[in-house]
Amino acid sequence: MKATIYMATHNKNDVLPNVLCSITRQKVPFPYEVCIVDDHSDVDPEPIIRKFIPDAKYKRFDKQQGFDVVTEHALSLASSDSDILIMQSADVIHSGLDTIEKLCAGVSEKTICMATVRNTNPPNDMHKDFEGQLPHISNQYKRGAFRSAPGRNYFFLGAIDRRGYESLDFVTKPHCDIMLENGLTTAGFKFNHPEGIMGFHQNHSTSTIPCSRIDTCSIEVCALRYRCKQLGWNRLEDYLNRRDQ
Repeated sequence: MKATIYMATHNKNDVLPNVLCSITRQKVPFPYEVCIVDDHSDVDPEPIIRKFIPDAKYKRFDKQQGFDVVTEHALSLASSDSDILIMQSADVIHSGLDTIEKLCAGVSEKTICMATVRNTNPPNDMHKDFEGQLPHISNQYKRGAFRSAPGRNYFFLGAIDRRGYESLDFVTKPHCDIMLENGLTTAGFKFNHPEGIMGFHQNHSTSTIPCSRIDTCSIEVCALRYRCKQLGWNRLEDYLNRRDQ
């Protein structure tokens, strides 16, 4: 078996080192790779990535494309012999040494394995004393608000069988985690949140990066779409034009 961790980034350089450090701590009895695509961050995160995971597959857009486009391209870097895909937010820390192994073990043909993710507030340099900070962050986790849990199956940190993923027609086009959850549910997939698989979402400065489909998406429950509408961004171009002014 082989697994692929893939993530999209945009201006997450402050919290990215903790995430990458948590991945390097993993004890995994099978091969895995890390694929990262950056949506033209203000500062290129490649030096950070290479420091922690020198052999990561990396791509950077020279112009901002939108979250959904970047997610699609991150997967395009995956090796053809990868069996399980682990979708990972660029601000979520793996809590244990066996997160990857447990996520992959919980995957079956029509079952997605998800980490339960809660908000935490670790220092940005937690990676310098990861073991020392871990008990404090674990206590924060117990009190933090849920980001992903039963009934909220967003892919902050989750694994899926690659063949099942590729059986969905819409995954060949730009898509976000909400589209993915809706599509998987419609296709009859089940979401499994095994006890003991945890992810620590790092609090960070608020940012609203719209997707490329903001003017055509019909998913009303999307919090990102709602925020964009409130800000007067009905198209990706509205955001890009205002940002460049």
